[in-house]
Amino acid sequence: LYWEGRAKVVCKKVKGKFIYEIKTWPPASSATKVVNRLFEALRPKIAASEAPAKKDVLIEPGFESKLWFRDSVEAVDAGFKLSSALNAKILNPPQYVLFWNLAWATPYVPAQCLKWVENGIGIGAVCYTNQVYSALGNSVTNRSFEINDPDRYQDEEQRYWIIAGMNHEVGHLGQVWTQAFAQGQPDISKTNDYKPAWLREGVAEIFKAMSYAYQFGIEYQDARNLHVRNMGNRCTSTSLEKISQLGSTPSGCEYNNGILAAELLLSKVRNLEALFYWERSTSALIEEGSLREVQDRLFKKAFGLDMGKFMEEADRYIKQEAS
Repeated sequence: LYWEGRAKVVCKKVKGKFIYEIKTWPPASSATKVVNRLFEALRPKIAASEAPAKKDVLIEPGFESKLWFRDSVEAVDAGFKLSSALNAKILNPPQYVLFWNLAWATPYVPAQCLKWVENGIGIGAVCYTNQVYSALGNSVTNRSFEINDPDRYQDEEQRYWIIAGMNHEVGHLGQVWTQAFAQGQPDISKTNDYKPAWLREGVAEIFKAMSYAYQFGIEYQDARNLHVRNMGNRCTSTSLEKISQLGSTPSGCEYNNGILAAELLLSKVRNLEALFYWERSTSALIEEGSLREVQDRLFKKAFGLDMGKFMEEADRYIKQEAS
């Protein structure tokens, strides 16, 4: 029936009678507790930060006042305020295209972006680094949500998966602009980036959980639970070593494993600005050596940790948390 941050109330009909069951989330790990404390300490700074005065948001006519769309627009502000609080300044905010019907959006969104969404709820990529699209749904999604009404949420899980994805892309914008500043490169499409896939996507995933937590006034650990409880354990056998290349993998495990690896990393560094330490540690020079040698060097420079040893520990943490 309903998820909130720490428990789920389930209603079952057994022999004609309704039975209610409360399922609770396991106790938070020590790493989660550390990150939760860091986030709560940052909350006043997020509140005092500013979102862009002007947002380029294109909404399909007739849906401007719908709940899902209002929350999506507010999510953009939450993401930019968090980015500002983390000293990850974003210039030239992108255009947001929010739509319910794919046919309406087609003229406004590049074809390579639209290929990711056909029907249902989906959050799009940063296209050409200057456009974010979000399909808020016109059919039941692959997560089997029962309510597909843009003025209602089935439960908090549905709200999280619809709204939080907006800020996954804001997190990526924070990455590319932070790196551009560090490299003195005004064109963000020309920055050098050697990030492992799990770090690239893990940072964006944890950023979106934090943005959601701030937007809806809940703790980080509760937003994180909304995310992790839906991951399943299909990626626990995939080591971070296997998702350390630059691109994306067919399995998408850089997202699932990445958020937990990023959480463990933050708990060790004990500073949420570490979400963007990698970008601040890069230079405009082409790094010498194999990709893994470069990653080892930059990881040590950014976080003061041995990347290989960290990934081994993170693999164990992922199995523990996703079990």
